[in-house]
Amino acid sequence: MSDVRNSVAGDDNLGGKEESGSALESGTLSLEDVFMDVAFLLDSSWNVGSSEFQEIKELISSVLDYLYITPDPVTSRVGDRVALLSYSPQGYMPNAEECPVYMEFDLVTYNSVYQMKSHVWESLQPLNGESFVGHALKWTIDNIFSETPNLRKNRVIFVISAGETNYLDRKALKEEALRAKCLGYAIFVLSFGPTHNDKELEELASPPLDHHLVQLGRSHKPDFDYIVRFIKPFLHSVRRAINQYPPADYALKCINVTSSSPKKLQEEHTIFLPFKRYEMEAENSDFSDEYDSEEHLVILEGNHSVNSEHIFDLIHKLHRLFSTGEVAMNDQEAPCSTENTTFIEDEQKTNKDDEDIKNKI
Repeated sequence: MSDVRNSVAGDDNLGGKEESGSALESGTLSLEDVFMDVAFLLDSSWNVGSSEFQEIKELISSVLDYLYITPDPVTSRVGDRVALLSYSPQGYMPNAEECPVYMEFDLVTYNSVYQMKSHVWESLQPLNGESFVGHALKWTIDNIFSETPNLRKNRVIFVISAGETNYLDRKALKEEALRAKCLGYAIFVLSFGPTHNDKELEELASPPLDHHLVQLGRSHKPDFDYIVRFIKPFLHSVRRAINQYPPADYALKCINVTSSSPKKLQEEHTIFLPFKRYEMEAENSDFSDEYDSEEHLVILEGNHSVNSEHIFDLIHKLHRLFSTGEVAMNDQEAPCSTENTTFIEDEQKTNKDDEDIKNKI
């Protein structure tokens, strides 16, 4: 991997020469910034037919070809790592002791694409249970990512959905999707099948939706080749830090979100306030210069003995600070779209990046 280290750290091609303002090209990203931890959350419920399940295997195998798997997933900070989980096992119900997923392999199980593909083709089987994607997402964050050493800066979750989630899962889906976004995960949703719920998909996918959500036809055979062409530019956009995770306009949405679970603020005083590219108007010019156009994560930690009135008073002051003109933020979100011509057109631009890195591995 030493060749990869040298090539990625100094190779303008990875940043994309067509993007003169890219972070990689300007040298603001380190080598570790371009690699990612990836989890596939696969809908393996009764919604998925046998022929579709085989095509999903092909899809996962194709996406693996776009990743640069680390040969040492436990100790190395260089290279991508992948986990694969299916949801949900037969008989699973929320608030029970059963696990909402079947873990095929975690982020440190395999150190080569060949091993992962072998598992996909030889071991991956449908579960034929209900769909509990919200609970599956929570388990993945709390157990796959949180328990793994040397987490990458870029954390991507691919949700492959074949239909509407169980009605008992709707609240969890909404809460856990928001928590994942506030914690900096990029959630890419691939949806197919006749029983979609558009609101659920939009709650699940990261913004902007036209970069993170692909909805295939409800009645005709899913075009998985189209998805593969869509995912490749998406992965390059994550490496080039084109989108922000979490988005700047999620600051207030994330104010009560905690690292462990979406508990009430009175129960656990850990608040995440993500901001990026703001301008501060202060009398102290040195302070303004120091914090201009930087990314900040404000974390307030306490315990149950902390006076809630003090916490909420501080939150109120922070709210005023970031909403009265002292801090200007862009809260516009890109519109939802099931087509992404920008990413598809970018496919040819990213091909050269792919070849340059692969030739030096």
